[in-house]
Amino acid sequence: YRIGRDLMPKRLVRAIAFVNPKEKYVDDVKFAGQALARRDDFRLGIVTNEKTISNLRKKHPNWMPTNGSASLFIQRYPGDANFIALPSEKTNYAFWLTHHSVEPLDELHFETMPIYEACQVPIFLVSLYIDPAHEKPSVKTLQALKKVSQKFKDQILFSFANAGDQWVKDRKLAIQKIPGAILTFPDRTL
Repeated sequence: YRIGRDLMPKRLVRAIAFVNPKEKYVDDVKFAGQALARRDDFRLGIVTNEKTISNLRKKHPNWMPTNGSASLFIQRYPGDANFIALPSEKTNYAFWLTHHSVEPLDELHFETMPIYEACQVPIFLVSLYIDPAHEKPSVKTLQALKKVSQKFKDQILFSFANAGDQWVKDRKLAIQKIPGAILTFPDRTL
């Protein structure tokens, strides 16, 4: 693994869990953090002190719900903050954190690939050229993909790869016929 300026994440994801340490969901949040530990762009903090939580609630009311002290807060893009009240039934916290770490339809590249892999859900990948010579088909394809991604956003991650990008070529992620699509599963089956 080579660390270099070109390979460092440009966007960092910060997540904070505000929890009562005696509750059982604390272990679920810790497990989610461990599952996402290989991501270079991700940091998860767990705040258990009630006084600290109360002070942060006053200072940052958009970080947690008003009706309880337990929540999981995440911000990747400025102004795009999300939180979920804890405990949340039937929520895979690792998936929730990953899902809110990327745009609803994000480009597949060296930053987003580890995020997608950590999520452990199917990925619908569209391979296309993003350059002026192929702009019209690419724009139409992306618009259609955005519409579809909204309907299945809680079950499948949607992404696109620039078939002309060297990083995509090196990993053989581009599909021969452009535009093309492929559905991959966590166990790497197609």
